[in-house]
Amino acid sequence: ELGIALHGLGRKPEALKVLRRARQEAPADTDVLAYYALCLPASRYAELAAAFEALPDTILSHRACADVFLEQGHAPLLRLFADLLARKEPEHYDVAHDLGHARLFEKKYKEAADTFADAQQAMFTAPAAERPESYEIQLTYMDALMDALLAVDDPVSAHDRVLDEAYAFDYIADELAYTKKNGSLLRTYLAHVGRSPPDDWGTLTPFKLGLYAAEADLLERKRDAALKRLKALYPLAEEAIDEDLDDEEMADLLWDIGDLYVRSLARAKRFEEATRIAASIHARFSDPIYLALVHVLRGAPAQAIVHIEATLNGGRSAEEIF
Repeated sequence: ELGIALHGLGRKPEALKVLRRARQEAPADTDVLAYYALCLPASRYAELAAAFEALPDTILSHRACADVFLEQGHAPLLRLFADLLARKEPEHYDVAHDLGHARLFEKKYKEAADTFADAQQAMFTAPAAERPESYEIQLTYMDALMDALLAVDDPVSAHDRVLDEAYAFDYIADELAYTKKNGSLLRTYLAHVGRSPPDDWGTLTPFKLGLYAAEADLLERKRDAALKRLKALYPLAEEAIDEDLDDEEMADLLWDIGDLYVRSLARAKRFEEATRIAASIHARFSDPIYLALVHVLRGAPAQAIVHIEATLNGGRSAEEIF
């Protein structure tokens, strides 16, 4: 731990001495090896091959070291350890995954995307026993592919090259709406998805596309267009959930549409309409948080406090309300 702390402080020569001793005491400790590698000058990288060879579990040990290099954004060591893994497991998807991240750190985005696509394909076509057990782990490979293409503003290719279209949509649309805040690019992406939406969306399609189309309107400062769109979309979403009260995904969409609608009305100072939608959300979900929000924004503290207390009593934390 001392060696790692010294590395974090930028005191690499001191860290190297401490980590060298730690390596002698615990040669199988992957954290020690990874930070030892980070402290080494590139001229001494050759000695890392023998250290890697001595680790007990090639794949797990590689992953543990590579995760440290990923966190540190260290492209040369990612490449080196991917090459070391490839000597023993040339077809393992982690090889392409880590080479892709090295290229991403080097701002070689299209090359990174090609590499991540290879990693994704290798992962999904590997024998079942060799695939990650957790789907969450599998998603990291798809996320990396999309990040590389979003870095060059190519959401269409990001969508088309990911094997899970529904997951890709949620990830890409969120990135464009809330991280990049690019309404024009979001609208281009929505048009592409709208021509061939994911098969498993079914009746959800107009609501998913409509929600993000309203986000695009707002990003382009077309608030009236967004409010008109949401005014049409919200009652249709209510009807859809009334037809199938067990549809959790539709319920989530109704909540998201209502959230955007209330906030947009409140920002436009259309408080009566905002209160009506907030009351509708409360009636359906037994959650008065939007009533509290609207009364705060309209400058009605007494009413706001009533709904804040009700929200707290309903199980939300003070942090959530804040």
